Amino acid sequence: MYVAKHNGIVNFANMQNPTDLAKMTPYQQLSADLASGQVPNLSYIVADECNDMHGAPTWCVDSGKPGDVDDNWLVARGDQFVGQAVNAITSSPMWQAGTNAIVVTFDEGNVATSKIVTVVITNHGPRGVKDNTSYNWAVGYYADAGFAQRTLVQHWDGTAWSVIPSPDPGAVQNILYGVAALSDSDVWAVGADQDANRVWHTLAEHWDGTSWTVVPTPDPGSSGNQFYALTAVSSSSVYATGQQSGAAFPSQALIEHWNGRSWSALTPPADPAESLDPFGVTGTDAALTVAGARESDAAPFTTLVAAGNPQQLNLLTTPNASSGEQDLFGAATAPDGSAWAAGWYINPASGNHGTLVEHGAGGQWSLAASPDPGTGDNGLAAITAIPGGGLWAVGVTAASGAFSTLIEHHC
Repeated sequence: MYVAKHNGIVNFANMQNPTDLAKMTPYQQLSADLASGQVPNLSYIVADECNDMHGAPTWCVDSGKPGDVDDNWLVARGDQFVGQAVNAITSSPMWQAGTNAIVVTFDEGNVATSKIVTVVITNHGPRGVKDNTSYNWAVGYYADAGFAQRTLVQHWDGTAWSVIPSPDPGAVQNILYGVAALSDSDVWAVGADQDANRVWHTLAEHWDGTSWTVVPTPDPGSSGNQFYALTAVSSSSVYATGQQSGAAFPSQALIEHWNGRSWSALTPPADPAESLDPFGVTGTDAALTVAGARESDAAPFTTLVAAGNPQQLNLLTTPNASSGEQDLFGAATAPDGSAWAAGWYINPASGNHGTLVEHGAGGQWSLAASPDPGTGDNGLAAITAIPGGGLWAVGVTAASGAFSTLIEHHC
């Protein structure tokens, strides 16, 4: 007995035809095919409902709560089925010929964030191989004995954090503000470096699995350029955002793109009366969102969001939490495609900072409620979305002048 939702193949529209459906046979056919050597290049084995850990004879329906006696029995029966299937394949004559592999995996976990175990059994190659890829990187800066800022890169290997050497191309200052990892051999970090004339330049560094190196980036601003954030779509598409300064006010936003070969400057959103400071960026090659602050010489900073095709972002109308200063420091894209931004605002009445979270969907942005646990300043510096659902934001909170870490979750 099979349930359609447990056999994903039949749910693909291009497979719903007599020719492809005829290729699906009962599991019992496998032993005969193995004996005769008549097996396809790829076989997809799905346990029936009596052996898939969902149910058991005689009714073979969903039963058993996680951790109880019934559930343990169902898991044991499922394990037995997998063991028998693997033994049948590896003991057959066809297993000894060519390069073969068996991939054993689960189709789900108890919750959206569950980790799924995948085991690969082969008749060739090394044994006991484990993927230790961590993708966990953090960047920033430290001050040396001469009070000069130097790039700082740290990596988490699953057990401990360690400092990884990184270049300092600037004669005076070097800072990294953002990092994005596509793999543990393809990581980008961006920031800014200051030369001997105290002019800031965009800084992009890349990790190839062995070392960090500086990659040239354009400096379109005549009097200074800085990167504040980045987002990596693929190895041939990375976006960095920041600010460029010219001869006079206002400064312009800076958007640059890596195409797999070189960095180039894109047309940024602009306002003739305000400087634009994009501190966060998120999105894809089809739709990019930058968030930050708008600066004028007549009023406190207000929230900034620009979105659309990366080649031509459009400034959007965004709310503000008060008449005081507003800054959005981070941005993230949720699984439903909507965008989120986090930062802080100043309450003019108290003079304290408060957490600021905004949500954008369909081009419309709105304020989202967020806690202020401290009696003093509270603020968020970054936000990220979890693929299975939910958002995390981090920052600082203060009470009686003492600052501590602030972590907030939205589900």
